[in-house]
Amino acid sequence: MKCVVCGKREAVIGGLCVQCYVEKHGIVKVPKKIVLAVCPVCGRVKAGKWDKRPESYIKSLVKGAEVEGIEIRRDKAILDLRVSVEGKSVVIRKEVPVEWKKEVCPRCSRMYGGYYEGILQIRGENVKELLRRAEEVLGEDIVREEEVRGGVDLRIFSKKKLRSFGRQMKKEGRDVKESWKLVGEKDGKKVYRLTVRVK
Repeated sequence: MKCVVCGKREAVIGGLCVQCYVEKHGIVKVPKKIVLAVCPVCGRVKAGKWDKRPESYIKSLVKGAEVEGIEIRRDKAILDLRVSVEGKSVVIRKEVPVEWKKEVCPRCSRMYGGYYEGILQIRGENVKELLRRAEEVLGEDIVREEEVRGGVDLRIFSKKKLRSFGRQMKKEGRDVKESWKLVGEKDGKKVYRLTVRVK
């Protein structure tokens, strides 16, 4: 017996095929619109949260079906959804409009505001070589570069990455020293700035 609605597929329940049954009873819930944001500075994507994969975010918005495939285009997302009714399993395709917004991410916002968590002091006879290495590894985390007597000071956005760089230099046999300076308090916790000196 064919579906009484589409007349194309086999009727499974109540004279309807799985696809038409799902549509009629609203078993599968997908959002009317998916809103994603992109940072115009660094290109990071916000899908619910910054750096969360858009595919994972979209999956969390779908109810009543298993998401088997997602294709994100400029203006829409194409979803392949597996649905089971009365022991019959089929894949249905849904298209959902996608709206892209521009939003500066917190990281870029702080960097452009001059925020930094550490200072890399490059000293010694191989300043140019060490500076090149620092620029390669720390790259976008360098907030400001300043020539000083005997070398170069770099303000670094992430103290975690700065510390990792210092440890790598130490493994390579460089003379590395770490020091911490109390610079204030935030939410009742003391805030320290890291200084790494490399020669």
